[in-house]
Amino acid sequence: MGRAASCAAVGLAMWMTLMALRPALVGTTAAQLPLWLTLDAGEFAGLVWISVAASRHSRLFLLASVFTAGLLFCDATFDVASSLDTGDVLLAVTTALLVELPAGVVLLRTALANQMGRPAIAWATT
Repeated sequence: MGRAASCAAVGLAMWMTLMALRPALVGTTAAQLPLWLTLDAGEFAGLVWISVAASRHSRLFLLASVFTAGLLFCDATFDVASSLDTGDVLLAVTTALLVELPAGVVLLRTALANQMGRPAIAWATT
């Protein structure tokens, strides 16, 4: 899970860079840019936290995973809600269903499985 979170953090950092440099390319207005960058920065911090917690076999993995999953669910909700008046609803719903919501569910399932004594990541079995 730590490596996956690290890879996701790198991908998110590239997305944030693209959004900051070319907001119109990703369908973001100048007024929305600070909101999206702040939300994505929180997700980035959560992914890094997960990666560090997993590599250190820390119990903070649960908290990091729940925190990041919550942000992903909020991101999906905000994406869809803010797209209703722009015509980008299909893209927002597709992204929510294929990226943000499944990632959040995986984070919650992994964290809860580890918490309940059913290891879902390799370090929990050692």
